[in-house]
Amino acid sequence: MHLIREARQPSLKSPATLLRAIVASACVSVTPAWADFTGEVALLSDYRYRGITFSDGDPSLQASVDWAGSGGLFAGAVASSVRLGQYDQVSGVLIQGYAGYGKTLTPRLSASSGVAAYVFPSGLRGSPDYQELFLRLGNERWQAGWYLSPAYYGTGAASSYASIAVSHPLGPTVRAFASGGWFAAGHADDAMPGDESTQRFDARAGLAWNLDFAIVEASVVGVTRDNDRCRNDPDACKTTVVVALRKTF
Repeated sequence: MHLIREARQPSLKSPATLLRAIVASACVSVTPAWADFTGEVALLSDYRYRGITFSDGDPSLQASVDWAGSGGLFAGAVASSVRLGQYDQVSGVLIQGYAGYGKTLTPRLSASSGVAAYVFPSGLRGSPDYQELFLRLGNERWQAGWYLSPAYYGTGAASSYASIAVSHPLGPTVRAFASGGWFAAGHADDAMPGDESTQRFDARAGLAWNLDFAIVEASVVGVTRDNDRCRNDPDACKTTVVVALRKTF
């Protein structure tokens, strides 16, 4: 269950925009007075993160704000409504905060690295809050990422996630996007035995329409089920279609 949002990839016109591609599904230009800030509100039919639902198959509201400094520093936060827990489900707000540094390596290649922290709603079994280091490399057409956590989702187990994402314009207002990733975690401690020694592959593919009033996305999302997380809760991993409506500012 990694939490940084993924979706279609925006143009990487500055180092910090590369990080916004990790945590936000769309970016737009803003007026000069607000040039260092972008934000987004979104409504999703199902909050699927790397194939697994974090809203129990129900709609989810999200809001994010991103800041990009002139020297390559960036920071931001994302708030998402979630419904978590296999048996005693807990509804609330998941908060993601992040900060890091980005750099343009060549006119067609940018990189960023940093740290992200995840704060879950209270009431979940164990202490799922955790931190993660990340490294991203890419441009406006493709992006690769690597994410490392020393104690993933409160399990006490180290985890690694490698991802690749691509996008391609099909017209002035339509873009196709696809992404895939491989997650692996070591043996969990006694606090969270449900996720011990697991591996899984996830994939997403869809279209995005940039309309005058908002961005509309439709995608097919799936994840392999032969792992501890999906065997314990098959409904959380079933292949589904996700529709999203996003408004940036």
